[in-house]
Amino acid sequence: MNYKPFLFFLLFLSGITEVLPIHPNVRNFSRKESASGTQNWDICQAANEWIYFANNNGLLEYDGVRWNIYPIGNYTNVRSIYIDNNSNRVYAGAFNEFGYYYRNQAGKMAYNSLSSLLPKQHRNFSEIWNIFQIGKAVYFQGNHNLFKYENDSTTTFRFNEKISVAVNAHNTVVLAQQGKGVSVLNGNLQIPIPDKGTLKGKKIVAILPTEEQKILFFSENDGIFSYNGKEILPFPTPADHFLKNNQIFCATYSHNKLAIGTVRKGLVMINLKSDELVFSNTVTGMQNNTVLSI
Repeated sequence: MNYKPFLFFLLFLSGITEVLPIHPNVRNFSRKESASGTQNWDICQAANEWIYFANNNGLLEYDGVRWNIYPIGNYTNVRSIYIDNNSNRVYAGAFNEFGYYYRNQAGKMAYNSLSSLLPKQHRNFSEIWNIFQIGKAVYFQGNHNLFKYENDSTTTFRFNEKISVAVNAHNTVVLAQQGKGVSVLNGNLQIPIPDKGTLKGKKIVAILPTEEQKILFFSENDGIFSYNGKEILPFPTPADHFLKNNQIFCATYSHNKLAIGTVRKGLVMINLKSDELVFSNTVTGMQNNTVLSI
């Protein structure tokens, strides 16, 4: 089962943008149906096509028929999740807590804390906002910390400037800090990516590697930028005006297509080959215009 909503298209004819009167086939699930908390912060799909959500009440699981909710160790809001399909673990991050869920003998998800492995002086780290994997190492990104879990042990990387986002880009840790720009982590060494001031003062909210070995940086209010290995340049798209006026929050990339979630106006999908735009928001059937994860 694959959950792909049908969205309406923008048709470009003779330089005039015309919105076709087509309503997408969007299915909404109420909180009563899922018996979950008020917000979902992250979403992942497992190899068996089950869907998992980082929910205010814990890890929310949907198998296509039934919903289940599994609280995290300290019963706080789950902010981020990541699925390792090799181990079938669902890694999760919350407030002063991170670890993983696994399927127990009863067929239910059980939780194992990894943050309990940290020295006591490192356990007050606030929220975990993103989780990613490079090889066998799993990284948990907080506001000022990056925790690396590998071979049943943890390593802590501490940063003075707040991290806005950290990801795996072409098997390299790439992170953004509003006061320091973007950089790569090579072992214990943080190496700045030269940008000639292009990203200075801009808050980067998403970083995506592309098939062409490039890296796309998504700023909150200033559009998209591309790094080609030498320099960072603006990355223009037909949706630039929309993006700069509706506050980017999240993004994903696949096969020359971008999907970008905003705070004010829902979702836009951009076909980078044809320049086609697809929008989805409350007008087209979504319950809310704020998209926190794709």
